Amino acid sequence: MLFFYYATPTVLGFVVKSKNIQHAAIDYISRMNYAVIPVVLGFCFNGFYTGISRTKIITMATVGMAITNCILGYIFIFGKLGFEPMGIKGAGIATAIADTVLFLIYLFHFRYFKLSEKYNALSFRSIHLTQIFPIIRLSTPIVLQNMIGIGSWWFFFLSIERLGEYELAISGILKSLFVFIGIPVWSLASTSNTVISNIIGQNRINDVIPALKKVLIVSVGISMSINIIILLFPNVILSIFTNDSNIIRDAIPPFYTLMIAMLFFSSSMIMNFGITGTGATFVPTIVEVFCSIFYVTYCYIFIQIRHSPLYIAWGCEVIYWMTLFIFTSIYWSSGIWRKYIKSVEDVI
Repeated sequence: MLFFYYATPTVLGFVVKSKNIQHAAIDYISRMNYAVIPVVLGFCFNGFYTGISRTKIITMATVGMAITNCILGYIFIFGKLGFEPMGIKGAGIATAIADTVLFLIYLFHFRYFKLSEKYNALSFRSIHLTQIFPIIRLSTPIVLQNMIGIGSWWFFFLSIERLGEYELAISGILKSLFVFIGIPVWSLASTSNTVISNIIGQNRINDVIPALKKVLIVSVGISMSINIIILLFPNVILSIFTNDSNIIRDAIPPFYTLMIAMLFFSSSMIMNFGITGTGATFVPTIVEVFCSIFYVTYCYIFIQIRHSPLYIAWGCEVIYWMTLFIFTSIYWSSGIWRKYIKSVEDVI
């Protein structure tokens, strides 16, 4: 929170050239900053409920968060029910409140069903460093992986911003669309993580690959179905996110590029999360480094140097997910994951 409060103006002034975007980003982040604590605690609960296979509460909490964000966003952004129009500030306030609602739903479920007593979650007499260090060692690669991934995504949008505010507006719509249609894949990726770790915990090692294949088939099938619908009705889908006809028209070419990326995304995410489920958290991090190198290099050459049109600029997503697909496919097909599981069994 302190970093966001004090460092945001300096960082944005250094990396973003548009003053309008700088001011809008500061307005948004300054309001979102109040939700840092509930967001962090929400991530903790999300991991806990995923680990114990109580994914229904994650769905309920996420729906609650989304509804809260939509309603409050409409009220605060446009100034309804007696509120003054706040624009991007209102979006930040609505998102902060929605993230807090997510955490409160998690907390209520945790207390109501007495999960603390069932899992002895909050009862300890002293801090055991022998338990904390292995947790840190296991989670550090995941932290690095997410930092590298988010950093690459950030670099992409900074590169797009240098093309112009109009191009950035189109990319913002495409990003929202990508996140929206990627929801089933993210959900199934978490499922592959939970299922594989659960199977390994039952010592059913030979069932890992069949389970992974089943999740892959479902993920690819859903993504293909969504892609077909979107390709048939691109204008209708894009109009959900904006009513600007010019943006809709110019978003369609990079939109098709994004659909190609979705084909690799739907399978590579499943396999990548599955690797994490085996406990080999360092492997996705190494893969992330290589994928991000290709991603950032593509952005630098085709966006910052050549100033390519958006349909080529968004090709970086194809490069990233295709590279991730290749690396994860090699990892699973080579049988390396079995060797790592054996080492884990020796430690236990």
